[in-house]
Formats: sequence, structure tokens, C-alpha cells
Amino acid sequence: MDMRPLPDGMTLAQWFELSEQESEEQICDKLYGHMFQTPVQYRSDPKGLELSWVVEGLLPETYLCVIAATSNAGKSCLITSLALAVAAGKPFLGMPTAKSAVLWVAFEESKEERYLALAAHKKIPENFFVSHEKLFIDTLGGQDALRYWIRRTKAKLVVIDSLYASCVAETLSDGRKAREVLMGLKDLCRKERCAAIVLHHVTKDASAGQTRERFADSNQILATASMDLLMDFTERADGSRRIWLRGRGRGAFAKLAGAFAYLQLAALFALGLVLLGCGRDAGVAGVYHADGSLQQIVLNTDGTYRIMYGERTSPADRQGRYTWSGDTVNLADDKPSEPGAKTIAHLAGRVLTIGSQPFTKE
Repeated sequence: MDMRPLPDGMTLAQWFELSEQESEEQICDKLYGHMFQTPVQYRSDPKGLELSWVVEGLLPETYLCVIAATSNAGKSCLITSLALAVAAGKPFLGMPTAKSAVLWVAFEESKEERYLALAAHKKIPENFFVSHEKLFIDTLGGQDALRYWIRRTKAKLVVIDSLYASCVAETLSDGRKAREVLMGLKDLCRKERCAAIVLHHVTKDASAGQTRERFADSNQILATASMDLLMDFTERADGSRRIWLRGRGRGAFAKLAGAFAYLQLAALFALGLVLLGCGRDAGVAGVYHADGSLQQIVLNTDGTYRIMYGERTSPADRQGRYTWSGDTVNLADDKPSEPGAKTIAHLAGRVLTIGSQPFTKE
């Protein structure tokens, strides 16, 4: 007797009806013939040829990102800033965003706490939606509710805060259970062409330093996620915070998130994240990022500048002093092998250009 299970969604009556009309080979071809593709078929799918970005160069559609940090490190404030940029269609740290609705599911924050985080921002876009409902990501009911709101609002970003509170599973230490918790949300992102960011915690054991092993619970969380970000910070004397993000994931672009580890992002926390910049302790007059690359220009308030070409400062960086002349800034290079002066056009107070390369001011 043939004991193969029925295909998903097919009743026994439907199976018998098919079996009476067609041969077993014809039935199997209809049921299973689409499950594998040839290389030509596979690569002809336009959705798979290039990435569609939610945050260009950082977070594409269909990706599930897990970000972890210690409690009160500011990860909710940081992701709030990113989510609001997406909702408004404004750049996030110089990276263009796809203007779209955002769904924020606050499992741990109270309404008052979420209000305070948002109060630091002057204007909240109308397409930024917040819920305190228990839409558990490892239940069909929670996934169906998210699917409904994604389709209703055409959201491209879903934020889950936090992983612990968003599931009914008693533990995430078990590898299989940890994978099951995230797979439903990841599959939802794939089918609905959106991205999700899940906030998580790190362990208290800091003996190994700030490494991926600090992610709490099973390493299957990292294996299931499309990409992961590890966040750390230090307090500065002026009350601001210097933030590092270290990224890993599928695709070379996912490693670009590691650049944030060395850009020395200064975050001024009042009721939320209200300022993102970077620079040295001398103070920052302006920071300019090249779209889609790690290259950045930092103009400090003490009249010095640095042009960085990689993830961290290095001897290859150009640095020296700068002066303004009308709408241009003259950079005096301190390297003998370079020309004595460079000129960067200054446009509208927000964009510098070196040759044809634009740099957008944060």
C-alpha cells in the first residue's frame, strides 16, 4: 500500500477525485513538478536577480536581522531612529531608505516607555504603526495578524522588541526550538517581501570580549537569521554615547555593518536617540558619508579633518587641516606624496563632492 502523506492543503476526497481521473505519474507531476528548477529557470526569476533595499547597503527585503546588546544600551532607540527614517523615506546614517510603512511590535515596553522613545523625535510619520498586542511570532495567530497588517499598510519593515517576549516557547536554549521560533517570521518576510529586525539580549559573561558568542541562547538564532548585529557602547564625558555595531550575515553587504563598529557613532540620549554623528573627542563640525561605501569625511571643530577609506582609522587615511572659502572647503593634505591642497565643493550645507563622488552630511 502507498503510504505517502497527502500534500499540504489537500483533503482525502480531493486525492481520490484526482486518482480516479489521472494516472499516478500525472498526479505527481501536478503536485510536485514545480518544486525543483533548472539553473536557467532558477536564475530567470526577476525577484532573485538583484536585492530590493529597505535600507540601501544594509538591510534588503526578505531579510531577518537580529540585533543584540546589553540592557539599556540603547538598541531600541537606535532601531527607532532607523525605523522612523524608513517610514519618512529619509537616509539613515547616509544610506537611502525605501519609504514605506513600519510595524513596531512592543512586547516589553509599556505605552509610556514607547511614547518617551518617540518623543525625542520632532515628527512621527503617519505610516509608523505601533502595537502592544501579544502577536507571538511562533504562533499561526501572531503570524496571520502580522501578515494582515503588512498587506494592509504595505509595510516593508517589521520590528520585534524583543525576541524573548515575542514567543510562547519556554526556552530558546534548545537549537530546534530557537530555529522554529524565528523560521515563521523569516518565511513571512520572504513571502511578503519585507524585512524584520528582532531585538535580543547578550549574556552577562564578557570574558571573551564583544563577540558573537555573547548572543544569548542557542547559536541557531544566528544560523536562522539572515544577518546579525552586535552592539556595544561607551559613555563620553559630554553625556553622549559612542556606539559600535559589528555585523555578520549572508551576502558581502552584511559585513558592511561592521563599519559602524569603527565610525565612532556618537549618540546623544535624552528621551531617545536624537543625534547620530561621528568624530574625534575634539568635537565634530560635520560628518559626510559616501553613499554605498565605507568612505567618510570628518570635519572636526578644531579645524582638522580626516578622510577614511575603510572600516577603521589607518595610516592610509588622509588628514590635515581645512579652511572655508565661500562655498568651498580647502583641505590641506599632510602627506608629502599628495598634492598640497584639495578642494571640495560644498552644496546647500549638506553635500560635499570630491570629483564626482557625493558625500551626504549626517
